[in-house]
Amino acid sequence: MVEEVIAALDRTSQREIDAGTEDLFARYGRESLVGAFVQAFPRMRHWEGRNAVLFWLIKFARKLPEVVELAKQALGDKAALVRMQACAALAFSLRDDALPALEGLASHRHMRTREWAEAAMDAIRHKNHHYFVDRGHTGRSFWAPDGGS
Repeated sequence: MVEEVIAALDRTSQREIDAGTEDLFARYGRESLVGAFVQAFPRMRHWEGRNAVLFWLIKFARKLPEVVELAKQALGDKAALVRMQACAALAFSLRDDALPALEGLASHRHMRTREWAEAAMDAIRHKNHHYFVDRGHTGRSFWAPDGGS
């Protein structure tokens, strides 16, 4: 299944990635693909595919430690949007053990990466994943990567 994930998602075209993702989900179901997504991630050459993998894994960051570990590793990805998805996954996880990895981005040369890491740390410290998007703590912005919380 890992090889199928790589073949379907390690692409640069978002249209092809979306089609490949939908095909995989239709054949295997989302939850049964988590392990294959985690294993495929480090073997993907294109950032667009790695970004898609992390995007689909965010909803599992609270219940599956392997998703959190992958997100920690992805904080060092060359692609900014992959680092953003990694920060989002860690924010959603609300796990304190993610804080040291995120703190390591405090001096990152890319300003947005520093902002994403700070937002993730804020969400974790306040145990409120919505703060990843509601950076002013207004209570008017909500984020439901798991479809409902």
